[in-house]
Amino acid sequence: MKRILIVIFCLLALLCTEVNAQKSNSVAIYNSSANPVTFSLSSDAKNWQDYSLAGAKLQQYDLNSNQTCWFKVETKSNGPMSVAGKAQYQLDTRKKYQIYWNINKLQWDLIEYK
Repeated sequence: MKRILIVIFCLLALLCTEVNAQKSNSVAIYNSSANPVTFSLSSDAKNWQDYSLAGAKLQQYDLNSNQTCWFKVETKSNGPMSVAGKAQYQLDTRKKYQIYWNINKLQWDLIEYK
């Protein structure tokens, strides 16, 4: 029984390491809201690729190479609880990021995810 528990523990540790591993030519983004969010990624801040990320999901997005990655999310005004606007950032591909609702700006925003 003790050996089985050790094997299970080792397999779980290996699985957790694999899930948390991030390739240097990718960027990981977590959607902390309950709803899907649409955003865009680009390698040059000119040509954008649109993505949709389901609520409470973490997704790794592969890039063409070890390139610069730009992130953009736009908010459309839907009454007094949101303000039309755009958040755009250059990302570090070695880090993870979190999309969240910025209550101060009343817009979607991005922060580093720890």
